[in-house]
Amino acid sequence: MKKLLLTSIVVLAAGTASAADFPDAQAPVAPTYSSGYYDWSGFHVGANVGYGVARATENSSGATPAVSVAFSESATLGGVQGGIQLGYNWQIASIVFGIEGDFQGSTQSKSFGIVCPAATCGLAVNTTGNIKLPWFGTGRARLGYAFGRWLLYATGGLAFADEVSNETVTIGAGTAITSFSKARDGWTVGGGIEMAFWDHWSAKVEYLYLDLNQNSPNNPFVAGTASMVQSTSLTENIFRVGANYKFGW
Repeated sequence: MKKLLLTSIVVLAAGTASAADFPDAQAPVAPTYSSGYYDWSGFHVGANVGYGVARATENSSGATPAVSVAFSESATLGGVQGGIQLGYNWQIASIVFGIEGDFQGSTQSKSFGIVCPAATCGLAVNTTGNIKLPWFGTGRARLGYAFGRWLLYATGGLAFADEVSNETVTIGAGTAITSFSKARDGWTVGGGIEMAFWDHWSAKVEYLYLDLNQNSPNNPFVAGTASMVQSTSLTENIFRVGANYKFGW
């Protein structure tokens, strides 16, 4: 009996010592999330601020019973812009494509004046005025390449804007006072780079070029003895930064 008890104690001690040779059992470790991966798919909304430089060129032709004149003038409109954007992205592997629209308020405004002597224009021409671009917007497609939390993209589509012009033109003895607010449409193209710094937040730097179609208001002279037709072209370069919030994962 004593021999059996002693044998059991020796076997138990040996088993305990063997178990001590192995590390403690642990639960399987779950795979860790790689901070370098980001899914750009989903709906996003954000805001932006930047600076725009527009070039407005106006070609005018006027006529009186005695003579016709033609002249042109141009103005550069610089100013701060800011607004909101919203859109949706789809991602397949590293390719990201989507749509985005934005609406901007602008401080762009320029006063101008031009004098054309009678020897050049046939009649003396004196023009003073002011042109403003109070708001504009775009609707664009986006196509980009994602590398981790960075997205490099090109964008392009439609553009629209409001042009406000106030102008006084004197041709000889006749004077025309023009004042109008004209909705303009055209196209835009550009690109940018965007970085996701949190799971739902990203920041971007973007450039856009706008080309807005010409408009041609007909402005009768106050004296009723002449008329004037204008054709205005407007292009713009926009540099801006912005931030987006992406819904979902």
